[in-house]
Amino acid sequence: MKTHTRILTLALAALLFPLAAHAAEKGGCCGASAAPVKSAFAAPPAAPRAEGLNEADSAFLASYEKIRAALAGDNLEAAKEAATDLEGAEQIAAAKKIADARVAFKAISATAIAKAKGHSGFYVAHCPMVKGGGADWLTTKKVIENPYFGSAMFACGYIKE
Repeated sequence: MKTHTRILTLALAALLFPLAAHAAEKGGCCGASAAPVKSAFAAPPAAPRAEGLNEADSAFLASYEKIRAALAGDNLEAAKEAATDLEGAEQIAAAKKIADARVAFKAISATAIAKAKGHSGFYVAHCPMVKGGGADWLTTKKVIENPYFGSAMFACGYIKE
């Protein structure tokens, strides 16, 4: 009887909450020790102007945040628009598919993380599911909104730093 109840509960949860049911059944989307926090797709906040962060780095991080939010929201056009004037984001601006933009995002994430290092208001998040050993990204909030998988695994990952 208990097995049938568990199966029915998982089936009902899968119908009502497909991602949550899958994550619960597999012990989390990516094996992260802390459960990720979900949030609605919202407009990205401007990158905080941390003390010691120059104008150029602040502008870079603001554009980067727009790209991150667009990729997390599965919006290729918005990601391309935010990338048009961002140095190092030419591959994102020229991407024909969101998968290509996400691959290019990994490289500019390393630059963004380096620029924000040591400044408050920035967090490094990690998704272990990205091919090649996982991938990091910079975020301005302690909420996981995964730019590498978007709605397919929106809350997959964890805050590293």
